[in-house]
Amino acid sequence: MKAIQKGNVVEVFVAIDADQLIVNPVIDSAKQHDVPIEYVQSKNELGKACGIDVLASAVGIIREK
Repeated sequence: MKAIQKGNVVEVFVAIDADQLIVNPVIDSAKQHDVPIEYVQSKNELGKACGIDVLASAVGIIREK
């Protein structure tokens, strides 16, 4: 969320099956800062796409510096 607010995120990915209490603040922040949001089917799929062995509810792609 801090990275979104600082303008360092170019896109956010959110898992559809994630707990809304966790992802709603991320979605709201992304919308406020005009960051595109893509939805994926599951936390498992998102975690695997990131190359991690845990579930992921939301992921931000950081802008190159």
